[in-house]
Amino acid sequence: VELGYRIAKSHWQKGYAIEAARAVLKYVFETLNFNEIYAIVEIDNAISQHVIKDKLSFAYQRTAIHYGVEMEVFKLTKKDFNASI
Repeated sequence: VELGYRIAKSHWQKGYAIEAARAVLKYVFETLNFNEIYAIVEIDNAISQHVIKDKLSFAYQRTAIHYGVEMEVFKLTKKDFNASI
């Protein structure tokens, strides 16, 4: 399972990605009862990496090619999500 989002530039830095992602993560872990979820971020997208790592508590896993683009791969476990809320 993979978390992804795209937000129009005019709406960046308003907290929408964080708020929406937290709601999705809550649903994934509490309702669907998944044990982990992944997020992929383009390697040069420092702002999204900050959101994933620092705001949503995902842990870096590796760099990989996804959809023909070099990406950073992050993982969040149910245990780590529960510890972060």
